[in-house]
Amino acid sequence: MKKTFKIQTEKCHIHPSYLITLNTEGTPEECEIVEGAFEGYLNFTDCAVCAAESIGLNVDSYLDVFIHRFLPLLRIQLPEMQKEPTFEVNLPRPLSYG
Repeated sequence: MKKTFKIQTEKCHIHPSYLITLNTEGTPEECEIVEGAFEGYLNFTDCAVCAAESIGLNVDSYLDVFIHRFLPLLRIQLPEMQKEPTFEVNLPRPLSYG
């Protein structure tokens, strides 16, 4: 089963909210686990941009950590989950300072 999740991130006083789309394949249970883990990863600190910046990453690199480091841990628990999800980030246009 192929599934697409759209997750709206929390916003903080500095960064606006944005929409991230994650495409994944698997059983309905696997997709639900990935969706819950992904939403928790993005919003556990309230602002995903602040979380990424706090460890010296941009949002794309921060999402790569989820895809390439966290999801393999899920695959240990769900060995039948073979396909790696893809994601698309829809960031709002940044403010112009000049």
